[in-house]
Amino acid sequence: EPFVLEANPNPNIGAGEDFALSAAAAGMSYPDLLEQVMSLALRRGRG
Repeated sequence: EPFVLEANPNPNIGAGEDFALSAAAAGMSYPDLLEQVMSLALRRGRG
């Protein structure tokens, strides 16, 4: 079930920030988090 932490178009995704810490709590490593963010952005494309 999805859970919304916040609606923020420019979250701080630094390793020690809430976004990355939430991913870590869900079992995702920081490199995997960055790879997933980049993969989704590339798939989405522009516009």
